[in-house]
Amino acid sequence: MQLLNVFIVCPLKYRETNEEAKEYEHFVSYEKCRDYFASMPDAHNQYRYQQISQAIETMKAEYKVDINEIAVDSFQKYAAYQRAYYPRLILQSHAESKRVDTSVEREQ
Repeated sequence: MQLLNVFIVCPLKYRETNEEAKEYEHFVSYEKCRDYFASMPDAHNQYRYQQISQAIETMKAEYKVDINEIAVDSFQKYAAYQRAYYPRLILQSHAESKRVDTSVEREQ
């Protein structure tokens, strides 16, 4: 039996700032992919270079945390209501969620 390797492909900045992304054993950055595509002279790889460059720039421009206090307060009130009146229901926040093992075994 052989286990599959699981890895993440994402912008370097994302991996540096996201704790869950840091947990992946294997990692390839968008920047490394961009450099590879830039080194290939054919039109197809130049197109890929342009796409991934745009994704990197978009990530740089848009990556910010914007917490909506009204939504957070509303969710907290809803969660308290659920615990008080429906304690058997499982309401799980992102912070409380457990990681799922996504590794897959393959027969040889």
